[in-house]
Amino acid sequence: MKVLVVPDKFRGTLEPNEFVLIIRERFAYEYAISTVAISDGGDGLLESLDVSKITVDVHDALMRPITAPFGLAKNGDAVVEMSRASGLDVIGGAEYNDPINATTFGTGELIKAAIESGAKRVVVGCGGSATTDGGIGALEAINGLGFETDLLALSDVKATYLEAARTFAPQKGATKTQVLFLEARLVLAAQTLERAFGRNPIGVIGSGAAGGLAGLIFAMGGKIVSGFDYVADVLDLKQEVVNCDLIITGEGKLDIQSFNGKVVGQLVQLAIQHQKRILVICGSYDVDVVSRYVSPTIKFVSLTEHFGESLARAKTKLCLQKILNDPAINEWIGNCGN
Repeated sequence: MKVLVVPDKFRGTLEPNEFVLIIRERFAYEYAISTVAISDGGDGLLESLDVSKITVDVHDALMRPITAPFGLAKNGDAVVEMSRASGLDVIGGAEYNDPINATTFGTGELIKAAIESGAKRVVVGCGGSATTDGGIGALEAINGLGFETDLLALSDVKATYLEAARTFAPQKGATKTQVLFLEARLVLAAQTLERAFGRNPIGVIGSGAAGGLAGLIFAMGGKIVSGFDYVADVLDLKQEVVNCDLIITGEGKLDIQSFNGKVVGQLVQLAIQHQKRILVICGSYDVDVVSRYVSPTIKFVSLTEHFGESLARAKTKLCLQKILNDPAINEWIGNCGN
């Protein structure tokens, strides 16, 4: 039986490569295991693609000096992973963020460096941000640079420009009052972009990615596409799915956003499309969301449900190892080859 392992992040508790290693340790002698390191345009984009990295001096979301890479692909594209400069993880998480002043300026510095490298197209992965500035910080860094470069925004969400505040800002540490302020500021930012470029991002699907950074790319004449689809095409993931009997994936928290452009939700859709079985192991899941996908070929497993929240968080690796030895789950996996 051929098993394809394609995990997302268990943020702060388990890295995708650790997930893969645990699956291999458990099943390598029973099944043919293949893996794909994929990104939906957020964290891990540069690792997913075959690029040469160039490191430059930029600023993080709180305007502190850091170094961050962008990538040059063999086809001549430059690839910017905005989370390397303006990411929430870079500053230590939501508790260390300043949701109002967090800026994409450093991402703009990366984009500017990528343009100056001579790339004919700059691909910007929009995910994992600490920001809700509508891309205005990035624009300030790029501003004044004359160029003829195609821009492509990889979005991991379907949220529109204004939805960036109410949907994602709370995850970045924003209070209810701050969300209202950020939403009003995005209205002004959209007007600024329309005056500058003649294109308004409000209402554009995916323009709310990375706190509205994708909206800036759109306003500047670029396109917004699914980050997962872009990377999947480069890696020929669909053929990997066709060739396998079972897909195993996982993430820390499975909720409605997981099915709006992120890795796990997209894999579930691919499994349904190609009539493949899929095992989704997550730290926790939204029962209402999971209930929409009840099927004999889809199995969702919650570590929290099996081991309790505290143990699932503190000992994620151990819990994953134990769940892979569960007789009922092993029986379900074994039936995938029949």
